[in-house]
Amino acid sequence: MRENNFRTHIATGSFTLPVAVLVAAAVLCTAAPTADELWKILAVVAVMTYALIELSNRNALLRVRSRMVSSTYLVILAACPFMAVWSTDLLPAVALVLTYFALFAAYQQPRPAGYAFHAGLFVGIGSLFYPPMILLEVVIVHCLLVQLRALNWRSLLAVVFGAVLPYWFLAGWGIWENRIDTIFVPYLEAFNFGAPDYAALTLPQMLVAGYVVVLSLCAAVHFTRTAYNDKIRTRMYFYVFLVLEVVLVAALALQPQRANVLMHMLIVNSAPIIAHHFTLGRGRALNVWFIISLVLLAGIIGTNYYLVLYAGSH
Repeated sequence: MRENNFRTHIATGSFTLPVAVLVAAAVLCTAAPTADELWKILAVVAVMTYALIELSNRNALLRVRSRMVSSTYLVILAACPFMAVWSTDLLPAVALVLTYFALFAAYQQPRPAGYAFHAGLFVGIGSLFYPPMILLEVVIVHCLLVQLRALNWRSLLAVVFGAVLPYWFLAGWGIWENRIDTIFVPYLEAFNFGAPDYAALTLPQMLVAGYVVVLSLCAAVHFTRTAYNDKIRTRMYFYVFLVLEVVLVAALALQPQRANVLMHMLIVNSAPIIAHHFTLGRGRALNVWFIISLVLLAGIIGTNYYLVLYAGSH
């Protein structure tokens, strides 16, 4: 029997997504420095929101009718007014969501090479804006092998070809511009990883990162204990999210100086995990935890809004 309480009303309510949209839009509209940057940011966020809705619906990530995946993404993004500045750092997260579509479509397919190619391609495109993202190709291969049961020699080659294709076009552009000897230099320099520089993190970034990691950890523990309630296919999808979650948290811990790009990817990847926890969990303790989480989020939104817009903490 489904519970009837404040948490379930929020998780399955028809007004949750519109409210989340209004909250995120209010923060972004007031935090964006110029109208031109605002429209670019809103366009990216709108694409991400729609993609997460479609991802949840197409793959039945939640067992009930809910918009919690996209709503979770939006309300956490509302706690990030420091992201209301247009940058290509926003684009790898878009590529990551597109990668999910290709990966999940490959699940136990007898001929998964096409889907594997697109998964590798989207990661490769994302790496044009954040070169270390290309290392996720290893994670893609792992997920195809272990969680999705879709790895064979054809799909392995397809991932490699997909990853290489954007750079093949980049090389063509370098030849056209007569600078083939320098066009790859910035990408190679991006792999000169220095020691973690935690001084590069601002207080707003630390608050959001800590909040997302704690919620994701609680959600991951809940999922591993109750995964038997989901279909096998859905379990495998969430195991993909969990593998990527570990990788992204580790990347943020090792390279905090790249927090802007990594945090957006982390929020996108964490949204389905957190949404599953709050939508499908049961018990009075979870209801209390949900309210505490909302209060904490409201506090972080208010604190970060003040720090970024009025105290100048960037």
